[in-house]
Amino acid sequence: MAAQPKAIRRILAGTDFSRPASQAVLRAVMLAAEHSADLEIVHVAPRVDRARLRRLGLGGLAGACAGELCAARLAQAQDLAYSRGVTATVRLLKGGAPAALTREAARLSADLVVLGCRGERSLKDALIGTTAERVLERWRGDTLVVKRAPREDYGTILACVSLAPVSCSVLRSAVALSGQARFHVLHAYEPLFELKLLSHQASGQTLAAYRAAAKAEAIQGLAELLARCPLPGDRRLELHVRYGGYGGPATMIPGAAVRHGADVIVVGKNQSRLEGLFLGGITKQVVRAARADVLVVDPG
Repeated sequence: MAAQPKAIRRILAGTDFSRPASQAVLRAVMLAAEHSADLEIVHVAPRVDRARLRRLGLGGLAGACAGELCAARLAQAQDLAYSRGVTATVRLLKGGAPAALTREAARLSADLVVLGCRGERSLKDALIGTTAERVLERWRGDTLVVKRAPREDYGTILACVSLAPVSCSVLRSAVALSGQARFHVLHAYEPLFELKLLSHQASGQTLAAYRAAAKAEAIQGLAELLARCPLPGDRRLELHVRYGGYGGPATMIPGAAVRHGADVIVVGKNQSRLEGLFLGGITKQVVRAARADVLVVDPG
């Protein structure tokens, strides 16, 4: 029995008013317009140490000015949404951004969280990750990490499947993201015992035969996945089964996105207890390396 189509009805966009965050807000507005979805734009301000401000002789003035500035910028984001026919609500929260955004997404029952992606510009980012990465670690739902300025609706989607249980959710979320985009499905396979064969100095003929058998198995696995999770018949679809290479899928997926002209890459988050604490593996590498936007799917 085919799974019910997924819909995007509620979108949460987080912003710190930086350029990457403003790009994410614009993408969220465009998606809300495309899907007739409810949109909430959220800014999380750090808690103010009022005792320290009093010691500096600033009292509540600095906090009040900061609050007024944030409210004005949220109003500007709201006006942007109105200009594109989207009625958006705005919220100003206080606390740590990753935790507050995750709580608000849960309260809203968001179908999609949209965030900007910033490079590792500080030691803090290098050690514990950007806000987007830390939300990805916490949020049990779909998160779109916007990597570049949006100019039009998504035209080409690259859905990357591993044949693991999360892959059906990857396909459903990719289909839901756009009703018009060209659709590529990529499975990057890695022959399980290839390194062992290499270490035993297997012949080139043996390696070629082993890779051919692994590819045939991957093609069969992809066909079985699509039978379990059928895609709409009216979608323009191309299937790709590629050898992952020694760097693995994480190194080839960003390049495949460029080759196929993808505007957005869709990947699944590994369903492991460890990754619930520290986002790692293929997901994090793709989010950091890709030039295209990245939709990270967590079926929750």
